[in-house]
Amino acid sequence: MISPAILVGMQIFAAVMILPTVIYSVGHRLMRPFPRVFNALHIVFGGYMLSVLLAALTVLIVN
Repeated sequence: MISPAILVGMQIFAAVMILPTVIYSVGHRLMRPFPRVFNALHIVFGGYMLSVLLAALTVLIVN
């Protein structure tokens, strides 16, 4: 049996990493005809992933 804490952790992981990636992939296909919005999408998503990475490293180092 999987503990409730692990299930909650998996849900948080899905909300933080997988859902934005799906939204990015859909936006990537829809925004291809619009180069400026297409580039902005890359910058916003890259910034989001960088902030998630820095937050994870901070938690790992501090705790």
